[in-house]
Amino acid sequence: MAIPDILQDIAFTTLMGDKAFDSDGLLDTRYKRGAEAVIPPKANCTRQRIFDLDLY
Repeated sequence: MAIPDILQDIAFTTLMGDKAFDSDGLLDTRYKRGAEAVIPPKANCTRQRIFDLDLY
């Protein structure tokens, strides 16, 4: 089972995880739900994004 499937029935406003959770599918899921992502981008990510380092 994929992480987006597990999150389907869970309410959240912030999605926090380590670099292992930097995936397009997971980030799309949080975007569709209007949640903030507190996940640092992987070093090889072609689209580096800003995240709240203090919250992380």
